[in-house]
Amino acid sequence: MYKKIFYTLTAAMLIFTAALQPVTTVFATSENQETSANNVNSTDNTEATNETTSGNKTVAQASIPESTNIINTITITDQDGNPFDEANPAGLSDPANIHFDWSIPNGLIIEAGDTYEFDLPAEFIMYAAVSGTLNDYGTFTVDESGHVTMTFNENAATSDGVHGTLDIHTTFNEEAINGSTNQQIEFPINDGISVDVNFKPKNGALIAKGGFFDQDYNGNTATWTINVNSGLDSIANATVTDEIPVGLLYNSGSLVVYQLNVNVDGSVSRGSIVDPSEYQFDENGNQLSIVFNENPLTHAYQIEYKTDVENPEALSGVVSFENNAHLTGDDINESTKSTITTSYGKPIDKTGIYDANTQTFNWEIRYNYNEQSIEQKNAWLLDTFPNSFDFNNDLQVYEVSIDANGNETISATPIDPSEYSLTPGTSGDNNQFTLQFNQAIDKAYIIKYSTTVNPNYIIDENGVLTNSVITGGGNNAHYDGHYNQHAVIKSLESINYTTSVATWNYTVNGDGYTMHDVTINDVFSNEALDYVNGSLQVRDAETNELLQQGTDYTFTLIDTPKGFQLHFDSLDKKINVHYQTHFDMSILEHVPDAVFGNTAIINWTGDDGNSYTSSDDKSFKPDQEFSDNGSKSGVYDPLTKEITWTIYTNTHLSPLNGASITDQLSIDQVLIEDSIEVFHYTVGPDGKPIRDQNLQPGDYTLVVTPATATAGAKIEIAINLNFAGVSSAIGVEFKTSLDNRTVADNYENQAVFKNNNLEYPISGEVSVPHGGELIEKAGVQAGKNIDWTVNINFSQSTISEAVIEDSPSNNQIILPDTFHIYGTNVDQNGNVTLNTNDELVAGVDYNLELGPVETDGTQTFKISFLKTINEPYVLKYSSYIDANDREAVTNKVNISGKNIVDINDDSQETIIIHDSTGEGTGTGHRGSLRINKTDGQSKVLAGAKFELYNEDGTILLRSGETDSLGVLNFEEIRSGDYILKEVEAPSGYWLDPILAQGIPVHLENTDELTENNITVSDLVNNPTTITLTKEDTQHNTIPGATYVLIDTISGATVAQATTDASGKIIFEAIPFGTYIIREVNAPNGWLVNTDDKIITLKPDTTNRENNLNVTVLEYKGSAYLYKVNSENKPLAGAKFALRYNGQVIQQELATNSDGYIHLTDLAPGTYQIYETSAPTGYVLDSTPIQFIIPNAANGEPQEVNIGTFVNHLPTPELPVTGNDQPAILVFIGLFSSVTGLIIYIKRSKRQL
Repeated sequence: MYKKIFYTLTAAMLIFTAALQPVTTVFATSENQETSANNVNSTDNTEATNETTSGNKTVAQASIPESTNIINTITITDQDGNPFDEANPAGLSDPANIHFDWSIPNGLIIEAGDTYEFDLPAEFIMYAAVSGTLNDYGTFTVDESGHVTMTFNENAATSDGVHGTLDIHTTFNEEAINGSTNQQIEFPINDGISVDVNFKPKNGALIAKGGFFDQDYNGNTATWTINVNSGLDSIANATVTDEIPVGLLYNSGSLVVYQLNVNVDGSVSRGSIVDPSEYQFDENGNQLSIVFNENPLTHAYQIEYKTDVENPEALSGVVSFENNAHLTGDDINESTKSTITTSYGKPIDKTGIYDANTQTFNWEIRYNYNEQSIEQKNAWLLDTFPNSFDFNNDLQVYEVSIDANGNETISATPIDPSEYSLTPGTSGDNNQFTLQFNQAIDKAYIIKYSTTVNPNYIIDENGVLTNSVITGGGNNAHYDGHYNQHAVIKSLESINYTTSVATWNYTVNGDGYTMHDVTINDVFSNEALDYVNGSLQVRDAETNELLQQGTDYTFTLIDTPKGFQLHFDSLDKKINVHYQTHFDMSILEHVPDAVFGNTAIINWTGDDGNSYTSSDDKSFKPDQEFSDNGSKSGVYDPLTKEITWTIYTNTHLSPLNGASITDQLSIDQVLIEDSIEVFHYTVGPDGKPIRDQNLQPGDYTLVVTPATATAGAKIEIAINLNFAGVSSAIGVEFKTSLDNRTVADNYENQAVFKNNNLEYPISGEVSVPHGGELIEKAGVQAGKNIDWTVNINFSQSTISEAVIEDSPSNNQIILPDTFHIYGTNVDQNGNVTLNTNDELVAGVDYNLELGPVETDGTQTFKISFLKTINEPYVLKYSSYIDANDREAVTNKVNISGKNIVDINDDSQETIIIHDSTGEGTGTGHRGSLRINKTDGQSKVLAGAKFELYNEDGTILLRSGETDSLGVLNFEEIRSGDYILKEVEAPSGYWLDPILAQGIPVHLENTDELTENNITVSDLVNNPTTITLTKEDTQHNTIPGATYVLIDTISGATVAQATTDASGKIIFEAIPFGTYIIREVNAPNGWLVNTDDKIITLKPDTTNRENNLNVTVLEYKGSAYLYKVNSENKPLAGAKFALRYNGQVIQQELATNSDGYIHLTDLAPGTYQIYETSAPTGYVLDSTPIQFIIPNAANGEPQEVNIGTFVNHLPTPELPVTGNDQPAILVFIGLFSSVTGLIIYIKRSKRQL
């Protein structure tokens, strides 16, 4: 009977264990395999190629050939063991578990050391190498390239039916996954094993809208598409609605629904048409509705329909239509919209281009570009323009074809003039013409013609010519053509900063008018411009012949305002005027944004006797250095850590009078006094300074004020000579050092140049490569480690007592043997490169202090430099990753030290870890004998020594002792009969005489591992015990009360337990002493009894057991209410209901003859009591009254007084009734240990 119970429980345990395993589905594998719904086996393992034979057995080589497939099935699941199917698609870079079932084919002879190798598909990426065991049958490795090697040992070589599993935990490789979301991942094993994996696409959307017109130009029909669920989500009760915009009409019968193929990158393609029975379509005015029958919706679809443009003849230009679509479902309300445009040609449009050389406008009229049908009587247009321009009678009409994209193609030849009539005319001050087509038209046309300035019209100023056109259909257009005067056009040819000379040009009479009494006044903008004598040249623009002053024209300088005048008796050709001016910046040196310019004004009399005037002007602003009367710049040398500053002053070349140059340096740089040089310089034509010779020592006086604790050095240079002209440009060059300083990223300086009692501030700045960079950290994952790089002092600051403190996150362990600090090389541009040949020495150059690993896993280190540092270094070290896949690993590093001011800077780096792991199992037709040793009360015993003999007990086969879990495994045992003996009991326990003599054991090995569990019965030294019994006031035992045992000396809790089903707690192996027994948690519905019990456990002189028994009472709450009438007399028969946690738990509670109701057996919590029936003749008052039963009481709790309640005789007013609150039930399931039950049954069997 016990055997049946044992086998039944064992089977239940195996089913329970299987239920806890990850739920996986085995997908398709290699060809010629037997397929079922949930499993596909690989090619028969007995088939092999590239093999030799010995007798009837196949002999493998040192490496088992790939053609001998030992992989049976492969599954790919998520971290919870769920397959990646349509309901659970994988992300493109999600973790993945690959599970292999393997077996060595029967008849295949292998030797210890033989290997089986294959590669993981490219769809997986290994972030770290993995290794492990196949239990006792071998080992496996997976390198970072995904190459798997299984190596088998002697056990595998000498056993039959060897098989097992291999699990690899890694990550999908997003870069290698392309195409459809339904992928077949091919494992290159034998003929190939493929596994189906569904992926979730990137950038998927619940709903997306698109649309397009049948043509971009003059569109008539719009096609709309709605992509639904391209993210392949699960949508319950999915409904799509679409709002057709105003101006469009649904094209009846055009709606079609397609399957939508989705790729992993989010791209989509249209699939097959969905049968209309698979959805419901409804058209209601301008709204369409589609309801899918698939529920929930897990596939992607594309809805397509068409709309027609309403009244296209009324549209012109760019027209947009916005369409809105909505997807609704359970907890989903998503909207999308799409705007499409089409361009409609204008009924009439006009453009013009002005040719200044011929004073001609070339016009184009685009007619009927919306390609409408126009009756002959309306197929005309009237064009009007000012009579200052004449129609050239060169009109031509061209037929135009327009493609779907709005691209026009103009016929190469104009239409025959017989197809239209042209009638020129005038209207007031305007010229016009009428063009009438001789037949109805439905095509587009372009009409070209030109107008030229009337010979009697003089253009002496820039103007606008407005040309308008109207059509027979009432449409109109106009174009404003701009034209310019050419009487005088001015330009600036060049600026020469060396000579301070500007060269000017202007042309006169560009239109070739006949001019009489021509006067040109050239007016300078300010006093800072002077005409350069002899620079004027006047030439014939066509022949370049130089005109003669005094003969062809006269020249007169003008003082107020400055400038000059030219006079010609007459001009009938175009001429060019060239001259120069000298600009004196000193005159405008304190004028903000000073500008030099001039204006040419021409006056003349035309052949018509009328006077005309035209003008043009040009100006220039000098370069900033010239305007500021100086400049300052600096250059940093990373090799010397020096800045070379250069100051240029007096670019205006003003005469020097009491001139000086002062430069106050900042405190963060040190002046190199012997580097100061004072020199002359010249200004190049482009305005850039050119250094000349140094001043003589007597030409200037130099005073240097040394730096102080709060200010840098000060340079003062007084110019002793009043230089003038070119020699008045003075420059200064000096150097400052950043050595022994904290180097910043930028330095600014301002010098002041004084001359003639005027001050000119001159500023300059320098950027320093890597300036301000004291510490910077970066890391990269390298398998199971992170390689960290810390750039130290790349700014080349001088830091004394420099200390690096590093605080890694608690999911990494610092590897002390990986620390290296290297020197660097710095080039002329400030670039820093690592020099691994220059390594600092620990204990000489620095000290490393590695802190302990704290209880929370944190660990720090500190590097103290033993010498002052003033150059860059690179720290490299590694840390071991103790993090899960996708977990963030952070590292913060800080540098501190001393300079003029204390130094403190930090840097932090975060890395997301990717991990790959694996494990394997293996078994064969050998078994194991497992011995579980206990004390008879389920306590495991270590140190019990056993021996296993053959069937007659003459040969010792195995020996060993139970471990700390009370377990001893005799493994690799063949089927058969054996004798098991216990030869030594654990210390303090009796040796079982039956086991001492030996008991027979039979092993029958199968394909699965067989465990023979032997329960050993010993003579037991029972530990001291304190037995606590929990009872109610009726002496019924109570389970579920939790007590702690507190040592009165130390105050420490030495034990905690909960009363069992019999209401008892047995505290075992308790040291002698005095204890407090304290209840910390009462069973559900009971109060915590805070009345502590003090007990003492002490030995007696006979060393017999002195166990204690303690009984503690448990209580529930109680309450009462009192019912009276308005005269305070008790009322009997009032009925009440009691509500707890929102549920009525008692009804028909009636007051007794004394007017009382007593409530008992109340659990802690909040209650409501309300009257359900009043005594006869009294008004019901159903107002709920709340009262609370406390969670705890010291001993027996007091009865809670709910209160006194009054019933009144009837009144006209109705009572107000309350509302019940909803109840919430909380169910807590308890799980019992099957293993404990099995051990209990087995122990009972042994005792029997």
